[in-house]
Amino acid sequence: MLHRATDRASSRRRLRRGGRGRSGFTLAESLIAITLATTAGAALMLTMGTSVETTKYTLDKIIAAGLAEQVMDEIMGTRYAGAGVGPTQWPLGPNSVEAAGNGRELFDDTDDFHDFTASPPQDERGLTVGQADSRGLDRHPNFVAPTGYFNGWTQEIDVYYVDESDPTIRLADGVTSQIRAVEVRILEPLVDGGTRPLVTLRRVYAYVPGM
Repeated sequence: MLHRATDRASSRRRLRRGGRGRSGFTLAESLIAITLATTAGAALMLTMGTSVETTKYTLDKIIAAGLAEQVMDEIMGTRYAGAGVGPTQWPLGPNSVEAAGNGRELFDDTDDFHDFTASPPQDERGLTVGQADSRGLDRHPNFVAPTGYFNGWTQEIDVYYVDESDPTIRLADGVTSQIRAVEVRILEPLVDGGTRPLVTLRRVYAYVPGM
């Protein structure tokens, strides 16, 4: 009886020691838990950062599309060719008087816009977009673009002749036709010093006598 009682007491001590051993974490288990938590946190932060970047890029593309449409409407609102100049003039681009204005304020026919570049993007008066209203007056503070928002953005306009049978084909410099295309590109800067296109808007238009 004494022997069995001693065995039971010994078993209870072993169980108590075993229970105490399983109730906590070893150093290795703690390190593993910390590593897993850190990895999960890093993955979460990376996901959040990517989401924020994606949202900003989407917003930038929407704004760029609006800027491109505005410039395209401005171009299409002018004459096909300058007064006294035929529809197949070469080279394209503003003359010395038109080029002397602020921004595009003196451009009065579509060829004047050829090779126009502005960084940051400008309105027709040469003012940075988002700073003035359509009359050239300061915008209400609630509608002014954040300071520096368009820093590094570039606005490019290209006008060129295209093949009359296939307007998707750009003609070589010096070769003309009765059809032109205009491209408006809005680009934004990258951290490595390069740029990426946010939007490219292209429109093909033909010469109509008397216009």
